[in-house]
Amino acid sequence: MPTSAHPSQTRSIEKTLTEHFNVPLDKITQAATLNSTNHLGLLNNLQKLGALTDKQMVEVESVCFGIPIVSLKNYPVIEALDESVSKEWQVKYNLVPIAEVGHTITIATSSVIAAKPVIDQIFVAKQRFIQFVLAHSSEIQERVGAAGKPAGNIDQMLEQKAKDLYVSAQDLDIEKASSDPNGPVAQVITHLLTQAVNEGASDIHIEPFTQMLRIRFRDDGLLREVKTFDKVFTPSFTAAVKVKASMDIAETRMPQDGAISLQVSGRRVDFRVATYPTESGEKIVLRILDSNKDWISLDSLQLPEVEKQKLIHLIESPQGLVLCAGPTGSGKTSTLYSMLKHLNTPDINILTIEDPIEYRMNSIIQAQVNHKKGFTFASGLRAMLRLDPNIILVGEMRDQETAEIGAQAALTGHMVLSTIHANSSSQTMARLIDMGVEQFVVANALEGVISQRLARKICPRCTETFVPTEQQLKDAGFTTDLPKELSRGKGCHACHHEGYKGRIPILELMVVSNEMRALIASTASPGQLYEAAIQNGMWTIRQDALHKCRNGLTTIEEIIRVIGRAPAAEKASIAAPMKAA
Repeated sequence: MPTSAHPSQTRSIEKTLTEHFNVPLDKITQAATLNSTNHLGLLNNLQKLGALTDKQMVEVESVCFGIPIVSLKNYPVIEALDESVSKEWQVKYNLVPIAEVGHTITIATSSVIAAKPVIDQIFVAKQRFIQFVLAHSSEIQERVGAAGKPAGNIDQMLEQKAKDLYVSAQDLDIEKASSDPNGPVAQVITHLLTQAVNEGASDIHIEPFTQMLRIRFRDDGLLREVKTFDKVFTPSFTAAVKVKASMDIAETRMPQDGAISLQVSGRRVDFRVATYPTESGEKIVLRILDSNKDWISLDSLQLPEVEKQKLIHLIESPQGLVLCAGPTGSGKTSTLYSMLKHLNTPDINILTIEDPIEYRMNSIIQAQVNHKKGFTFASGLRAMLRLDPNIILVGEMRDQETAEIGAQAALTGHMVLSTIHANSSSQTMARLIDMGVEQFVVANALEGVISQRLARKICPRCTETFVPTEQQLKDAGFTTDLPKELSRGKGCHACHHEGYKGRIPILELMVVSNEMRALIASTASPGQLYEAAIQNGMWTIRQDALHKCRNGLTTIEEIIRVIGRAPAAEKASIAAPMKAA
């Protein structure tokens, strides 16, 4: 018989939830009621209700069943072992084999309860005993996602279901193909969405052309072609996505917005959907909002300890305006949430107004902008000020009214966190003034700015060291204490042979000094503000890039791609290799 922990041999899950994780009894009752109809399980329903995070779900089972939690980083992939459990089971039950001793296979899973049905199947098929350990869902999905290869199943599915799709080469039953939730087109789209989530993509592009329909994923900031289909699939694909997103399938001449929710590996993932009419059909982009993925923290920003403490001191100020600046898609919202995670304590009242809510956090009151009802950033911000907040998060300072109310709130005893579209820290003040905020208000309200970009991280599975050339070091901006060796990725299956996996923020941290307040009030140029910030000890974006390059997190090529070659006059360097906090 296979061996594993069993719920009957452990203490009550409900007791663990209330005593160790402070889950209210009414939430447990509500989740149990939901489970009687949707059969997702008590823990999954608690997560759906926002009472548990992915991380806590693993910790609950660890406490209940006495099963250790491991990090898959300590268990390299062994192909022969990986093949001992079918890819279908790994994807379906969110598990992965990590070790084998004698006749016992050790399997890591994010939920022993969910994985229990596969125990007997593996025992019968492989004649092996099973020992379970727990691992966080994101780690398992990263390993299983690359191995599951949903794209291969798409080809087989299309071949098997081709008769259901075609009436003739030019006459496709669009209504049938798009309206059937279990039809072949709907199944293919679900596979694509699941594949994108498992591979860590941020966006899915569905693009019509005269001869084909192209599918691309945005991985680590760059688009990658995943699949192409014959042009005859364009109408059915478009219609099926619009049905899932609750859009008007009859309207093809105007852009539309919608949303899709999908269960992936037992958790809810939201997709923000936008269409754009073109001469060959409607282009569709789906932004993946994986609100239950593991939270980033201030530690994950990988700042040197001194700069990390500066940031903590800045955001722990009792009042003021702190902004994250950068272009669209530079990770500003994620950085804001790392700050909120640090600040989120029982004695603090935190309120947010967002568009959309990209991350869901326990113990924080979050609100979604609703333009159709007139609930905007500005109106939401005004309403929040009547709710006794300590900390306010505004998704974006995008207009004069929002910026003025946010700045006034910062002057009247509130800590206000927000994002703004500006190219650098020193240009942020000019951006606020251009919006119409008075100079003296900006000068007195603004406490600090974090300007950032996202750089790709070196793939941990194929890292190698190399000796950089003098020109490479010069282009990146190294001027003193030149490193003898740096890191890069060779390219492997896990990173699609790119050498990069995941992204990391490259940050510039500017704390506003009294001298800078005087300069802002006197309409100083961004260049003058930058020089004053340097004199005040500002950690520049190039310093941060070089720091992360020294520590093997990114490459010289990424530094140049993201922030450009170092100008001859720029003196950005790091005197000695510094370890991340």
